[in-house]
Amino acid sequence: MASTFSFGAARISCISADVLSLIFIESVPDNIMSDDEYLIFPRPSLHQSPLILGRVCRLWREISLATPRLWCRIQLGDMRSTRDAYYSPLYCRDLERDSLTLQEWLRRSGNCPLSIGICYDECHGSEIDFIQKTMEIAILYIHRWKHFTTHLPTALFSWNVIFPMLEMAKPDLEGLHLIADDAFSEEWDWCPRYFRPLHLIPSMADSTCMIVTGHHNLRTLILTSAVVNLEWFILCVTHCHLLEKIEVIGDNAPSILSTAKPELNETHTLLHLTALDLSSVDDPIGPFLDVITCPVLEYLSVVQDLDPPDDDHITSWPHLGQFLQRSRPPLKRLDLENIPMALKDFRYSFTQVPSLELLSLESMKVPKKLFYILILSPGLDHPLDLLPKLKSLTVRDNSVPTYGDRLTSLVLSRWNCKCMREPTVSIAFVSRGGSGTYDACWTIEVFA
Repeated sequence: MASTFSFGAARISCISADVLSLIFIESVPDNIMSDDEYLIFPRPSLHQSPLILGRVCRLWREISLATPRLWCRIQLGDMRSTRDAYYSPLYCRDLERDSLTLQEWLRRSGNCPLSIGICYDECHGSEIDFIQKTMEIAILYIHRWKHFTTHLPTALFSWNVIFPMLEMAKPDLEGLHLIADDAFSEEWDWCPRYFRPLHLIPSMADSTCMIVTGHHNLRTLILTSAVVNLEWFILCVTHCHLLEKIEVIGDNAPSILSTAKPELNETHTLLHLTALDLSSVDDPIGPFLDVITCPVLEYLSVVQDLDPPDDDHITSWPHLGQFLQRSRPPLKRLDLENIPMALKDFRYSFTQVPSLELLSLESMKVPKKLFYILILSPGLDHPLDLLPKLKSLTVRDNSVPTYGDRLTSLVLSRWNCKCMREPTVSIAFVSRGGSGTYDACWTIEVFA
């Protein structure tokens, strides 16, 4: 009878449990970045670590169950990224099973900091209860959150629970991403399906317990499932000094907090912030820029969903220029949408950011003279040139007619034909008054 003895198996069986544990930890798939710029963690699958380890032999199962670091990251839900590199089977939708999986997973995680993702493309009304149950299980471990992400079709959190979450999760929490397809509305605040502070801890049922205090290690804050008023925003930036990315929906409605309001004429410096995405639903977003200074900012998006003035006259919108003048950041990309800026606002703002490479203007009354002041002077490094490093300019839904012949000087002043492998310049205009697209050919280089 042929022997089934394996020298490889014998060598593996000689490895100590501590070493095997370290090997197992390295076998767990890495986190990946989603299309919306948040982390996706490993999905539970019988075909990959850690679950597959318990199917090899009893020893491996015992070691894997006794290794908490194998169970500290988990991604639930059917939402997948185009960058999703995990070769696990397609997700089989079972929301009731998800809550049980999360409960067992976290039970095995020991005292390790946790990275939890709960992301669903869609959910029916009858499934909300299952999602809430999964959330409640995650909240039981809130004191160990390191990264927590929800991406849901409907919002389950409002700002009156976000502050308790920040307070209870410190100091391990580095990333809090609460994303919803339908932005939170204040009129839904007392809808039965929304979490309350008392769901986190009974003593937080009173709004006086919702103030952020102490030191926090939060790096990324993405909250599109709730609107934040200016006072709440100030509390966040005041106590979360290490923030590197912020994405919020602003609202200037009066605060429901019962404490004294902070001084709104102060500015708060965020020394680590590199990406800022501010938008609003029905209120001006400018005051949010007025209270912060961001000296290392590289990406800025400012959007407000307000009806434009009836006449064509735009007075001024100084918030952007003042923010950039105060911060002097190494800004690389600037996206503006529906911001009522006059020519002097554009000029003042662009003077502060000579490092800008990508500029997008959408649904704005872009002055015709803007394209003239962006023309580069002959020669390089002229002191009066605006945005000398600009490589991409996109104008969409411009309410002021823009014709290609008025852009010729701008285009020619910034292009120089040389042998290049890839295009480096793209300037596109799409507006009601006309359109022109200038795509860099294979032999175009921008002056910089």
